[in-house]
Amino acid sequence: MGGYPSDYYVMPEHKVILSEDRKQVWIIQPLPLVNKNDLNVEVHQRGFCVDFNPMKKKPVHKCIPFSYEVDINSATAKFEEGVLTIMANIVKSREGKQVSLD
Repeated sequence: MGGYPSDYYVMPEHKVILSEDRKQVWIIQPLPLVNKNDLNVEVHQRGFCVDFNPMKKKPVHKCIPFSYEVDINSATAKFEEGVLTIMANIVKSREGKQVSLD
């Protein structure tokens, strides 16, 4: 059986964390083998996009949608030890209805 080519980058799953008051969201995206200087991040109202070139091989462009609309002017990002963390304020909190469990 064949595998992925050696220059194929598999991006690990991201994690979404909401503040208790549901006014802020954090996206935690591991990006192993990525150099901070090779990473570009864009935050959009409904998601974020990353561009990078892991280990100077095949470039990667990936966009991931948010479940919430965010205020792009409030967005901040940091990249430490191979982990990208994006924080933004939520524009509209989704209202929900609690349901009883049978």
